[in-house]
Amino acid sequence: KRTAVYARSIAKAMGLNDKAVAKVTLAARLHDLGKLGLTANLLNSTTGMTEAKRKQIELHPSLGEALLAPIAGMRPLLQNVRDHHERLDGTGYHGKRGRSVALVSRIIAVADTFDAITSQRSYQQRQTQEQALAIINNLAGDKLDPRVIKGLERALRYDRKAKTALRNAHRPTR
Repeated sequence: KRTAVYARSIAKAMGLNDKAVAKVTLAARLHDLGKLGLTANLLNSTTGMTEAKRKQIELHPSLGEALLAPIAGMRPLLQNVRDHHERLDGTGYHGKRGRSVALVSRIIAVADTFDAITSQRSYQQRQTQEQALAIINNLAGDKLDPRVIKGLERALRYDRKAKTALRNAHRPTR
């Protein structure tokens, strides 16, 4: 859910129209749907990432696309769910690069990266907003879209929902 909040805030901060913001928000809500096809042991693993684990995890965008494909209303989102791990330099899961990665997918990629860095994970400690932005800015141009990163920075400064999502990410879970 936080990824969708961040993605929506980024889209608004970038000046996208209401229809585009709605598409970004829905695609971001569904971006990890394919993880339903992965085992809990894999998703909650605290041991190092092996090649076999990496290959399994890399299936989740395609699994999400396959789950949504039969639903006519979801067809406009298939590319975005599939491509949310693509990187500008072509090092993503499917090797797409640059502007061949749709803007919606590039927004989800930044939002998802920010959420992953600022959230407690079984395999890493959460980072502060400032640390996360420094890490993300180091990925600008090669991995992540610099325009989208600027949108994230604006969203975190001015969007109350984005600030609340970030605060909630740092609350202990029960």
